[in-house]
Amino acid sequence: MKLYPSATKTLLMHLLVGGVTSVLFFLLFGYPYSPFDPAKHILLLVIPLVIALIIALVAIRTTSYEINKKKIIHRRGRKVYEYKFSMIVYVDDEYTRKHKILRFYTNKGDEIFLPLDKNMLLYEIVQKNVGYLWSFEQLKEKFPKASK
Repeated sequence: MKLYPSATKTLLMHLLVGGVTSVLFFLLFGYPYSPFDPAKHILLLVIPLVIALIIALVAIRTTSYEINKKKIIHRRGRKVYEYKFSMIVYVDDEYTRKHKILRFYTNKGDEIFLPLDKNMLLYEIVQKNVGYLWSFEQLKEKFPKASK
């Protein structure tokens, strides 16, 4: 089964980064210019936003999840990440429901964040296919840096 993360969440995240970058560009490079030359100010504000929009559209088109019976294959651009269901030891249900981002820990202590699809099918499939989940206390005992 192939799933795609929520396009609106991806777009908003990239545009937020683009907006912050745009303001930083303006403060670094646009401030010394004369206020009577608005073309340079507009360019310094718009160019980072346009670049962020292009990156967001590419990210939306190239990010997907393939789900097998044994693993999740996460494709992000040219990179491919594999998460076997047997490696997942803790799923943070509160965080996942609140932020619509699947947050889980692997048996190596890695914290993974995966943006969910619109219908939260990825979350349901992970809940169904992961066998034994640890409690947060067990996770904290094994990996002290884990946070809730």
